[in-house]
Amino acid sequence: MMLAKKISFILLALLLASMLCIGFAYAWLKHEASQGKASLTSDATTYAYDPDIVNILFLGVDKENGRLGENANGQSDAIMMISLNTRTNDVLCHAIPRETIATIYLRSRRTGELHPRQDYLCLQHGLGETDEESGTLACKAVSQLLYDVPIARFYTLNLSGVCELTDAIGGIQLTALYDVEEAGISKGDHLTLTGENVLDYVRERDESNDETSSERLDRQQQFIAAFFQKAVEECKANPTKLLQLLDVAQHGSATNLTTSELLYLISVISEEDISEIEILTLPGSLIEQPDAYAYYECDQEATKRMILDRFCIPESQEGISPPSSGSEQA
Repeated sequence: MMLAKKISFILLALLLASMLCIGFAYAWLKHEASQGKASLTSDATTYAYDPDIVNILFLGVDKENGRLGENANGQSDAIMMISLNTRTNDVLCHAIPRETIATIYLRSRRTGELHPRQDYLCLQHGLGETDEESGTLACKAVSQLLYDVPIARFYTLNLSGVCELTDAIGGIQLTALYDVEEAGISKGDHLTLTGENVLDYVRERDESNDETSSERLDRQQQFIAAFFQKAVEECKANPTKLLQLLDVAQHGSATNLTTSELLYLISVISEEDISEIEILTLPGSLIEQPDAYAYYECDQEATKRMILDRFCIPESQEGISPPSSGSEQA
């Protein structure tokens, strides 16, 4: 009886500590969101970024496929911004094609200064000297692409971690959206993805056909939604599963999120109907080139309207203040 009371007391203490950490994380993330000073103007109205919205950049990085950019930190095969409204707990995701042309940054080893250049956004992660710098520079590049929308945190997951996490939840069942000839997959196939074959579905594409890049982005979004749906179900059925998943994820990931912030984010997402979370793709179009890789050109006006509608609140009717020069593409 005494042992049972002791265990109950320990569990209660852990629960209270977790609630305290999550509460602190909520306050801290909200504080981080409110620190953005940037604004933009449309039709003579100045808009401020909504201080209740926290943006977290998610990067799926490929370090094992021999495409390592200019150092060993790897290119980003998946780029997604997760936006959390701390007032309403609404979650919104924006997928950004890896071929998007943006201002990216390379640090001079001689002077330590950052030098901007126009290039594929997927290369930015590979230009950092450390995982921390790679994530921070990616946040900077994506923020400027999206008219300086504040991005407080990043979470980078190596594709090897995707394999381990898929196995950790017992695999994922889904229906193939497209043919993936390189993996022997046909549209409509009913698949069970495991650590052995998941990269065939989320990474492979026909590199001779530029349009298959957007198809791969659709497959990645489908996988992410299916993964979170399965993970939430598993964790609700067995709360200790969350600890297992976090332990697996940390071996192939890098982040500046604290554990309490991550738990808060997970707690919010777990309350959502995953199938109802909207995933939007950056407005723009894929431009094919006869003797070079295709690139994705951001539609500046459509992107600005998207940012105004989803991230901003009117501040004043005074003056015109365009986004920083880093937002403009060559």
